[in-house]
Amino acid sequence: MSIQTIAQMLKRSQEVPAALSPSAVLYSGSRGDHGCVTLFLYGDRRPLALARVSRRLHDPVLEQEYECLRMVQSLLAGTELASQVEMPLGLFPFNGGQALVKSYIAGTSGSHCLRWKGKRGAARLLELTVSWSLDFWRHTSRHQVRDQDRQLQSLRELHLPAELHAAGCGLLESKSGVVGPSHGDLVPANVLLCDGRIAGIIDWENFHAFGFPVTDLVGVVVSIADYLYPHDAQFLPRIFLGHDAYARAVRQSLQTLRSELELDLADLDAAIQLYFLRAVSLCRRWNMEQYRAFHETARQSWFSHRKHFLSGMA
Repeated sequence: MSIQTIAQMLKRSQEVPAALSPSAVLYSGSRGDHGCVTLFLYGDRRPLALARVSRRLHDPVLEQEYECLRMVQSLLAGTELASQVEMPLGLFPFNGGQALVKSYIAGTSGSHCLRWKGKRGAARLLELTVSWSLDFWRHTSRHQVRDQDRQLQSLRELHLPAELHAAGCGLLESKSGVVGPSHGDLVPANVLLCDGRIAGIIDWENFHAFGFPVTDLVGVVVSIADYLYPHDAQFLPRIFLGHDAYARAVRQSLQTLRSELELDLADLDAAIQLYFLRAVSLCRRWNMEQYRAFHETARQSWFSHRKHFLSGMA
């Protein structure tokens, strides 16, 4: 069945609101991951909502995303950040499958901006995303806990191999081992920009109420570098020892994080290691073997040379 056919069926469906507008027209988007189709729902010549459509009646990916968005909106209620997160509008049965409808946020993907503007654009994207992440941290800090059982449970839910799980257990005593609300996949593709500011943060299906929030903050630094140096698992020396615009922005951002979160170098080291463990976990979960190997190699590079990389932070 073509995307266009699905779009027309969804438009005629009595179970799904007609894009919140009787005059709405559906335009097909792109076929996404997890076997879902993403559709843009238009009304008055502008997008009003998105619909992710699955052929499965109870699609665990859509149901998880719906619940995650509800939790995030509840956490951020009454704050400016709430408008920068998609609003879940409903989870509906549709044509033997399921449709998740959520609000539309206008903006340009951070990954597209990196392609256009290179390292200088990356420095600005890093500044904006770290600032947003710190705001999210402040608004949700009351939900952060240092509870050993909860920490171990969160680590187990990464489903890491035994040797990596053991490595993670050794990091939980640091400040970076605190668990709390965490986006879980704060990469450039999930950051939307408009008029030089962050318009929205999307794709919250990896959100965890008791994840490792510090890894979101340091993960921004590393994930942007992934885009700048694709398929180069030895990119760490470039960003920690380099002298270009992005390398300077990295060091400035990490100093800001250390100051704001009162992290010492050992805490920062633990945060970066936890980020790589989580990245490996996500790649294993979605069967992204090439990226799993990439992050594992980068993790080993960090572990072998971290004292040298952190020397400029002292």
